[in-house]
Amino acid sequence: MDRIVNRGYNQVYLEVFYDGQVLLPAKANPTVWPAVIRTPGAENTDILATAIKKGRQRGLKVYAWMFTANFGYTYAQRLDRKDAIARNGKGQTSLYVVDNGSQVFIDPYNTQAKRDYYQLVQEILRRRPDGLLLDYVRYPR
Repeated sequence: MDRIVNRGYNQVYLEVFYDGQVLLPAKANPTVWPAVIRTPGAENTDILATAIKKGRQRGLKVYAWMFTANFGYTYAQRLDRKDAIARNGKGQTSLYVVDNGSQVFIDPYNTQAKRDYYQLVQEILRRRPDGLLLDYVRYPR
């Protein structure tokens, strides 16, 4: 955070949901996505809350930045979420269409996907960032 301030910035965007992982502590993560930090002994580490606090101590506005339609590979591996995955006209998911095979796009009308995302947003907002940036509101090709 010091380097960001020293370079003249007054705000930072933290990527809190990407690649099917969330920047929440493993022990306080009620979402369907795994925590970014899964190291034994660090289950209670809340990087998001810490980053918000440290940023504000330095006069930064701290925003949470998260993917919207790309729920990540881990979501696609859940058998109970297979109906939430978007498919193209050939019945293929984005796992087969996107180059690296890690992006899984959801059907934005699927009730389960909306519930999962709403729960994630609520957990992020509990940490009280200065704002929320919803990105990747698009589909590949």
